Amino acid sequence: MFLVNLRRIRFIFKKPLHNNILLYDGISKSKMDSISKKYAVFYNRYEEINLYVLFYTIFTNGLKNIKKNYKVNFFKFISPKVIITFNDCDPGFFMLKNIYKDCKYISVQSTSKPKHFYKYIKDSRKKIPSCKFFSDYIFVFGQIDLDNHKKIIDGKILKYGSFENNKYLIKKKNLFIVKKKLHSKEILFISSFHFDTLEMKIKKDDSFKKKLAHFILIFNKICKICIENNYKLSLLSKDGEEFENTYRNYFKLNNWNYIPKRTINGISLASFYSTSGYETIPNYNYEVVNNSFFVVTDHSTMAYEALVKHKRVLIIPSKQVMKEIFYGKLLKNSILFIQNPTYSNIELRIKKMFNYSPQKWNVIARKYSSLCMAFNKNNKVLKKYLRKCIKN
Repeated sequence: MFLVNLRRIRFIFKKPLHNNILLYDGISKSKMDSISKKYAVFYNRYEEINLYVLFYTIFTNGLKNIKKNYKVNFFKFISPKVIITFNDCDPGFFMLKNIYKDCKYISVQSTSKPKHFYKYIKDSRKKIPSCKFFSDYIFVFGQIDLDNHKKIIDGKILKYGSFENNKYLIKKKNLFIVKKKLHSKEILFISSFHFDTLEMKIKKDDSFKKKLAHFILIFNKICKICIENNYKLSLLSKDGEEFENTYRNYFKLNNWNYIPKRTINGISLASFYSTSGYETIPNYNYEVVNNSFFVVTDHSTMAYEALVKHKRVLIIPSKQVMKEIFYGKLLKNSILFIQNPTYSNIELRIKKMFNYSPQKWNVIARKYSSLCMAFNKNNKVLKKYLRKCIKN
């Protein structure tokens, strides 16, 4: 387990120093940097291994259960007051209290959880009743996630929203741009796919093929709707500029503007992710969403983040996604959802949502955003609980 992909592993020789905060999983360093600069990192994917801790573990505990003992010894050397993760889709985090009890735990939701996450924990609790799934504080998107978490994970659960979305506030300049988008009847379609890894996923996952086919079908219909109704259309991509032609080759019509993921020093974020391996950087697509008036997606979480900022939102998920993610009956039966995506159904819904008055739409947005996405300005609540854990 430790000797896989040796070339990618960074080896550290120094003894870990004490720190009040330990970040669990280095993939979230950029998020942690925005709330604290003083913290240590446990690289759960083992892209970094501390040889001091490894040798100490071998000499003290032997080779049996080396992965678990390495983790415990690393925690002991750091002796944190709080262990925090933004990778809350890893069930292993919620089991850490079973092996190391001398600190508080905080989990922060970063993405919509698939149903198999809850099933795994539910099945594990049945098989091993003595094994608890726990975090002292569990920050989740909204009410749907809160209801699902409280059934299987112990701890104080708080509706909190999206960490990234909470940082990107609506400003006066955004409001000015939004008015122009309303006047021009512009739609922003948010893609849920990374086209840089498309071929690999198509080969491995039949379900993924169906999701992709749904995305292509839906976007083609919206392209035609926009032509016939004189709407403007933009596609917000998860990939860089170099993938624009790839996207256009998948669709029949070209009446849309391609918005790539931003670049840093000429390097696309997609390329940066693949080369860095473990570290992420801020998502500039939130500024695009803040400037939007009407958002459509197949199943991107950014649609909920847009809704909490009172954007017009329409979600058209595939049957496969509906089976994998909890949406809740109230949300699925709302104006925000289309479960039978015929051309006429989509066109009528878009026209209806464009015609809502701001006052009426704000009522709708408040009603449904509380289900799927809360909002906490500048992540003040998380910072408050983090300080509380350090002081105690």
